[in-house]
Amino acid sequence: MTVLAWLALFLSWGSLGLETATVVALSDFCTDPNIFVLNSTNFNTGTSSDVLDYYLTCSRRMNSPFQQVMTQSQRALSNIHTHLSNLDRNALTQFPKAEKSLREVQQILNSTEGNFHQLVALLNCRGLNKDYIDSLKGLCYDGMEGLLYLSLYSFLSALAFTAILCSLPGAWRSFPSESEEYEDSDSESEDPFTSHQARRQTATGSQRGAITPFYNYPGAGWTPPFSSAPPLP
Repeated sequence: MTVLAWLALFLSWGSLGLETATVVALSDFCTDPNIFVLNSTNFNTGTSSDVLDYYLTCSRRMNSPFQQVMTQSQRALSNIHTHLSNLDRNALTQFPKAEKSLREVQQILNSTEGNFHQLVALLNCRGLNKDYIDSLKGLCYDGMEGLLYLSLYSFLSALAFTAILCSLPGAWRSFPSESEEYEDSDSESEDPFTSHQARRQTATGSQRGAITPFYNYPGAGWTPPFSSAPPLP
């Protein structure tokens, strides 16, 4: 019992120390998470700080770092669409066999424009920033609350097991010693037919035997009163 109490006490204090260290590290991270993410991501992946800052802050004052590239791509698609329209109006009258090829190019251009608009929506910082903020709230609020509750429970369990270990010596003294137990067992084993119940019954019977009964029959020659019969031979 003492060994198990010591083991539980060590585990409780160890878990309390680990949870406290985790709470301190998490609180340092939640104080300014953007700087930590910028430094760690820039160090590990080499991503530009402008791109990371754009997605982490998502401020309206900041322009997208892909704005120039997307504008040029949009202009190129518009120019291609204009050239295809001119070909559709002018060249098909002279080259009617090229109509099928021109329709295929227009379909490819339409699908390319659709994919380009999807890419523009994905490159917008609002969706990624919303997911980033939700994850920070879950980590810094719910996660911190859970760790604090775990630390409290570990502290209470450590106090409880400490109290148990302090009370074990006094409780151990109140237990009967082995020598007393052996003496009681030896005295009971001398007469296997004698037990505490039998002793109680014997004592009760002896007390009852000491009481003089109301009717006493001393022997065969005793003549009851008010009897005129002769005594028996």
